[in-house]
Amino acid sequence: MSICLILLPLTKVFNMKKVIFITFFCINFLTTLFTQAQDRAGIFNIYFGINRKLTHPTQVSVNGDVVQNGNLNATRLSDSDIDSIKKMIERTVSTELRAQTECIYRKNKKGNNVVTSDFSSTVRGLPTSSKRNAIKLHEKEYYVIVNITFNAVQRTSLGAALVGMRQYRPTVSIRLIAYNEQRKAVYRKRIFVNDFEKLQGFASNINGVEIQNFQVLTTQQIKEMLAKSLQELVERGKQ
Repeated sequence: MSICLILLPLTKVFNMKKVIFITFFCINFLTTLFTQAQDRAGIFNIYFGINRKLTHPTQVSVNGDVVQNGNLNATRLSDSDIDSIKKMIERTVSTELRAQTECIYRKNKKGNNVVTSDFSSTVRGLPTSSKRNAIKLHEKEYYVIVNITFNAVQRTSLGAALVGMRQYRPTVSIRLIAYNEQRKAVYRKRIFVNDFEKLQGFASNINGVEIQNFQVLTTQQIKEMLAKSLQELVERGKQ
């Protein structure tokens, strides 16, 4: 409204095209000024671990050594799933710190981003760097570590001790830590969420041969559980 009042008398001097141009210039100038004044945050390390019981339907062990780990039928996150996960985390950190937030990376000798590997219980493609490198390579007000763990807690057991049905409750724990340029922690927050539906499983252990068969999460369920947990993190007061 104030901009309109200021520019209204200009219509008597300049034609409407010039007034529109001046208005557009003023809006862009104010937007740029606000953006430059806003703090910036870089997420340099994201650990996202998922218990194998939640992603691998079958596992066979002999005397404690895994001989079949169910990798062929395991739940796997696609590149688009990982991009969605990073965006969810960036939005959450941005809300918490009130800062423009992006994932930041260190480079290898070939100039490629160094990211987490595709281990059986770790989500791939996420930034993995040290606080020291992040501060050295990127100019930010906040340097952030995010730790996410999906676990499976056994709730009930039906049947004999060696053979029977199992029920597992998925849980999600999230921890955020932000540091300033002096490497001092200036923000900490964590949350634990366990109000998810139980999963069914079957286990048997006979003569040292253990067979476990689990109901696993889909990629969509993993993203929905993460979104729910991040939302609860935002709504909860600082710990």
